[in-house]
Amino acid sequence: MTFELSYDASKITLRLLSDRSGLLGRFMPGRKIDLGTLSGADRRLVLALADLKSTADRLDETIQISSDRITLGHRLAAALDNSTAVEIGLPALTDLILRTDAEGVLGTEGFRLQVQWLRSGQQRTPKRTGAILETDRGLQRVPIWMLEAIQVAEGLRKSRDDAEHWEALARFRKALEPGIEMSADSAMARLSMTDFLSGLEVSLADGFSISPTHDGDDFEVLPFANERLDPEAVTSEAMAELAGADLAQFQRRLRERGSLNAFRLAPGKFLVVDRSAGAALKVIADMQRAAPEERRAFVRNPRARITEAVEAHLRRQSGFQELSPAAQEEAVEAAAGPLFIETEEYSRFSERVTGIEVYAGNRVAEFGSSGTTWLPEAFAEAVLERLDNLPTPELEDLRNRVQVAIDRGEATLSFEDIELPANSQTLQILEGRLQSRKPSEAESDDHEVGRNGPIILKTEVNFEDVAWRPARGPRHSNVGDGVPHAIKTRLKDHQVESLGWQIDSWKLECRAS
Repeated sequence: MTFELSYDASKITLRLLSDRSGLLGRFMPGRKIDLGTLSGADRRLVLALADLKSTADRLDETIQISSDRITLGHRLAAALDNSTAVEIGLPALTDLILRTDAEGVLGTEGFRLQVQWLRSGQQRTPKRTGAILETDRGLQRVPIWMLEAIQVAEGLRKSRDDAEHWEALARFRKALEPGIEMSADSAMARLSMTDFLSGLEVSLADGFSISPTHDGDDFEVLPFANERLDPEAVTSEAMAELAGADLAQFQRRLRERGSLNAFRLAPGKFLVVDRSAGAALKVIADMQRAAPEERRAFVRNPRARITEAVEAHLRRQSGFQELSPAAQEEAVEAAAGPLFIETEEYSRFSERVTGIEVYAGNRVAEFGSSGTTWLPEAFAEAVLERLDNLPTPELEDLRNRVQVAIDRGEATLSFEDIELPANSQTLQILEGRLQSRKPSEAESDDHEVGRNGPIILKTEVNFEDVAWRPARGPRHSNVGDGVPHAIKTRLKDHQVESLGWQIDSWKLECRAS
């Protein structure tokens, strides 16, 4: 369903176009759609209009909906979450970073508030009309708390410090620092607000990914701005909205405080989470604090838990219960889909995971080579199988015998028809086997495995044979295959040939390139 967007300084108009999809649709009359009497086939638009009306009531904003068009104000358009806005034809949230700078002290004659837009550290000069930005990447939208602060910056004059401006700036600050309390009558509050607005940078995130540890026991969270991502290209962790110290601070605060509407990354630097992504981030933050088994299950399939949270959120909205079960499922998938970003690195991790299993030690590290030749090639596997089949009392007796042999300085110990090394490594393995047989409360109800022990993700490994290879596709670049223009020095023939080889390797996703 397509809307035609038009706007001026006072309002935004969204006109519904006829549905003429497909080749035959160009020559036949389009399906007539009335916004006042939408059917179950238009389920996503039904939910979006319900959210639009609910937001308008909450903000006491006027909205007009006729049979083929929607007319609303810029403040209401800025207040909508990303999924609702895009569904009714509004632009997505901006991927630009807002930066403010203050001159003078708020309330004095020399006070000025300047606003700048940045992308990748470079200043941009988009034209703004209300909540709509005309950027080099097309039309984009600013959130309401940001819009109000910009309007204050543009409206301030000498010796002007009325209550309306103060309230707008206070709302802007409280959106970033929810616990702050501001008083218009306090001189210290004016100084604090001025300091806050000086050198302020704000970026937005409306999607998240996870970066699991090697064994899948834990993960870190990566924030993304969907507007920055190319849906046709592979997304990597390097495309996240934050990097370096800012990313580490975000991840640390998420673990310490859980899901927040805004994260303070550094003095004057914030990451704000779009309202549509709040439910997803809460689930992800909760899973970081969950029991190990629950956390591992989440790492294997994050979308399932995120989709459940989105569905619970949608069920609290008016209009959702009126949809058919099939329509509800489609609406949930449409809302939850953009919230989890499946990166190239996560895809490689998930491709290796084949299930779960009881931890049985590291078979590579448990029995390293001792330089002797009396050990059979499959010694480790054979020993582990026999140890697992031993009753617990016999396993305890064997552990005690190994300890005695170590105390006596003996090199080996006879175990059935195998000579076991009498060292701390063997003793550690036996201790681990005994500990894994002690049932814990967290594992007593586990019906997926037949014995007690730590549950880990089961992955394909290449210890003996090549059982797994990462799925790699060709890379694409907007830059030509020749020598880049940035290289001013004329390259020799062998250098040009070497550069071409590196470019070809990079296109084939060779890891060394």
